[in-house]
Amino acid sequence: MTTTPALHLNHLNAGYGRAHVLFDIDLTIHPGTIAAIMGRNGVGKTTLLNTIAGLITPTQGTITHHNTDITHTPPHTRIHHGLAYVPQGHDTFAPLTVAENLHLAHQANPRSHPHPIDHALHHFPRLQPLLHRKAGHLSGGQAQQLNLARALITRPTTLLLDEPTEGIQPSIVTEIENAITDIAAQGITIVLVEQYLDLALRLADTITVLDAGRITHHGPRTELDHDSAHALMAI
Repeated sequence: MTTTPALHLNHLNAGYGRAHVLFDIDLTIHPGTIAAIMGRNGVGKTTLLNTIAGLITPTQGTITHHNTDITHTPPHTRIHHGLAYVPQGHDTFAPLTVAENLHLAHQANPRSHPHPIDHALHHFPRLQPLLHRKAGHLSGGQAQQLNLARALITRPTTLLLDEPTEGIQPSIVTEIENAITDIAAQGITIVLVEQYLDLALRLADTITVLDAGRITHHGPRTELDHDSAHALMAI
């Protein structure tokens, strides 16, 4: 029996204006797996996530999410189809409290969990004493947990994460790693861009390496050890 892919990218090309960044990306990601996208800075990893999320329109190729062609679907409609994106950085609605940020995510999407605060605190209990704090006053790690919680409130089937541990203290990195493991255990597909190689090798089911906008390696995590992963990424 063939499993319908969570995501299927077919001959995907994309970029910014005349700058061609992604070249003929063919990639299939299966439901409930963690797919790590890796490579050096500037090779197209964030561009790939932005294209999947609908923030960049591909110049060629298609994006299919659970058998639905979303290639030219607006970003907000992709959210309704079960796609959520936590971009790089710790971008929150700074003037609003943590609780207000969570409620805003709930109100913006009809798929959202009916009890947004409880759902968020289940995954990120550290947010409990911060519910009435302005998001602009959070640390980087706290803000990232809020961003992840907001995405989960929309009850995604596929979650795109762009370097979720960037600039975060080690103790919070461990909590985020545990949360990602827990999220995947619920059957949510995760596409993870992560520079922290050891974390990616611990979490991922598959590893895809980009170089100059092209896939240079794709396969099960078990095919790579630490040294061979470093060599592929030319670090």
